[in-house]
Amino acid sequence: MKTYLVGRDHHIADIVITDADHSVSNIHLELKEESNGKYCIIDCNTFNATFRKQGGRWAPVKQTYVYRDDLLLLGGKYQTSVRKLLSMRKGLLTEQLKKTSHHHSYIGVRRDPKTGVIMPRRF
Repeated sequence: MKTYLVGRDHHIADIVITDADHSVSNIHLELKEESNGKYCIIDCNTFNATFRKQGGRWAPVKQTYVYRDDLLLLGGKYQTSVRKLLSMRKGLLTEQLKKTSHHHSYIGVRRDPKTGVIMPRRF
């Protein structure tokens, strides 16, 4: 079982929401991946709450089980789903690029400590 913290704080959150306003908290919710294909979401006592779409209406939740494509509303303005949140995990893009890159592909840059020249970094 994996657990992720979701919010705007890029220092603490495992899933950082960069395109949200301040209605989404720095640490808004905890997302737990269960072995049965469900996910448990726990609101982290946020001021603007977490909501789940049920029967065409947004219902506030403190803790509930959801599926990947269930719609969530964080802070009353940021609409998302578990699937979208999981795609935003830190390091996921780098991992995907490493798997698909060729042996001689370069991703990123580094500075040579002796000369100060910026050079491509091979993964």
